[in-house]
Amino acid sequence: MGEEIEKGATETCHVVRLNRFAGLRHRVGHGHSTIYRRMAEGKFPRQMQVGGDAVA
Repeated sequence: MGEEIEKGATETCHVVRLNRFAGLRHRVGHGHSTIYRRMAEGKFPRQMQVGGDAVA
């Protein structure tokens, strides 16, 4: 679930990028309804709690 980047000669770490909803809509070119419907169908990653009331 994320991309791997080289960290030194022997270590690899995973980077997870979280997008806020407004940026995500712009990036994928779909509206709220389409994104929420695809989340419900399991065809799009679900939201994650990132703190307080914020999700990404």
